[in-house]
Amino acid sequence: MSRVPKQVALELIAYAKKVEISANYWDPLSTSAFEFARLMSSPKLKKANPKFEVNFKIHDDDEEGHVYAEFTDNEIWETKTSDYNATELKAEFFRYTKMAEITAEIASADVVAGDDLMMMRGKGQK
Repeated sequence: MSRVPKQVALELIAYAKKVEISANYWDPLSTSAFEFARLMSSPKLKKANPKFEVNFKIHDDDEEGHVYAEFTDNEIWETKTSDYNATELKAEFFRYTKMAEITAEIASADVVAGDDLMMMRGKGQK
């Protein structure tokens, strides 16, 4: 997976609702969860989308580190963090935001196309 440029992340964060990250303090495989939580808690991301929620839970039980995220197109991404490094988690997260952006653009285009169709049929005129 490729790195996500900062400017792209700042634009795509608008399509994320929330991310919940859970990590076991004693598990060395949770390192990516801690780093991903740090990346997602960036003040710049919060400023770009004030509605974006980041919740981070640290625990010391046998539960594996995991990520749960919700996006504006109502998609959900959930995964164990031990399968990824932090850069891969970030890339996958922003892949979902890109899909939400595309979904929003398609929905917007459908509305515009519908309005154009109404105008062509003479129903949009006053």
